[in-house]
Amino acid sequence: MKTTIFLVRTASYDRDTYSITSSGIQEVKTLAQSIKEYIADDNKDVVIWTSSFKAAESTAEIIKEELQSKEFKVFNKLATVGVLAQDADFPWLEKMIQDFDDEKNDNMLIIVSHWEYVFDFPTVYGFLPHTVGNAGALILDRESLSIVTINPNA
Repeated sequence: MKTTIFLVRTASYDRDTYSITSSGIQEVKTLAQSIKEYIADDNKDVVIWTSSFKAAESTAEIIKEELQSKEFKVFNKLATVGVLAQDADFPWLEKMIQDFDDEKNDNMLIIVSHWEYVFDFPTVYGFLPHTVGNAGALILDRESLSIVTINPNA
């Protein structure tokens, strides 16, 4: 069984301080509630990986609190603001996910990053690029090769 992957885009943030705005905090809480509802019947551990970008870490922290996740890791390589898709390190992330599949079979993995990763990373698994709004998520089900968009704040 492959891990279900949630690709989460950062919440709205102040472009000067990179802090999440008050509306951004509400966006993330709404998203976290949607994720809770999506995984309600699953008894799986939720693991969160995040970009080291301040807004992404803050987004991930709120999700961690709301979902009571115990595992949280920050990766500089997920900080892609302004990086073109062809320069993003998708092979690195794909390898990390494969290792995660092998080690933690059948868990939920939430990856909090930026527009570039959320939009383009699904192509690694044969999906078309997808876009979501701030604090939106894509759910990649690699078993059934389906993709679900959660855009609770749209």
